[in-house]
Amino acid sequence: MDKNCLIIDNDDQSDEIEGIIRKAKNKGFNINCYQFNVGSTSREDLLNDEKAIDINKVIDSFHKEFHGISFHLIAFDWDLSDEATNGVELIRQFQAKDVRKNTPKLLYSGVLKEQIASMLQDFKADRRQEKQVVNWLNSLIRTPIVDFVDRPEYADTIVSILEKSNDPLEFHIESELRKLKDFEFKSVFPEFAGKKYGDIADIIEADYQTGNRFKKEMINQLISYLTAINLD
Repeated sequence: MDKNCLIIDNDDQSDEIEGIIRKAKNKGFNINCYQFNVGSTSREDLLNDEKAIDINKVIDSFHKEFHGISFHLIAFDWDLSDEATNGVELIRQFQAKDVRKNTPKLLYSGVLKEQIASMLQDFKADRRQEKQVVNWLNSLIRTPIVDFVDRPEYADTIVSILEKSNDPLEFHIESELRKLKDFEFKSVFPEFAGKKYGDIADIIEADYQTGNRFKKEMINQLISYLTAINLD
């Protein structure tokens, strides 16, 4: 199966994407790599009137542009050229709003050392309070990422992660449901009865809690079915 990757960056990553695709092919597999230019002036539809990143617009556009695409990995740039919203905050917002909550996330940066050094220097010079520094570090540490790398290394890291990754159960379920998206469930947990397979895939993608209930129901029914066969 091909691997799907999304890069979220304020700058155009076309050259890097070409390199990622080429490196993956050299290793014997394919990567379908997409990009989402958050913070870029070329995507004013994702900015508010003050030209700052508008999280609600970003999430709405994300759902529209990448609807139906299951990603094995999403890579976030740390510096999105916005004082209020960087890659860490964007990941936090995605998690809080159940946007691809189970999808592995990579954070990359060309300014990590500078960010940490600046924060510590401000603290030493009494320009920042201890609580500010602690909250900033907690936010970074608690961010659910599979790796954090310097910017020049992120393309190689994406290829390495996807080469070794095993597809999670959710990915297989979504993929199979989308192949038969116009079929309908006739006998399943009442909440999902009559829904098309494609609709269920959308629910798994967008609603973490409801998606989990569906997966549990599917597993329970499969076990019951296999048990009945064995008893016969």
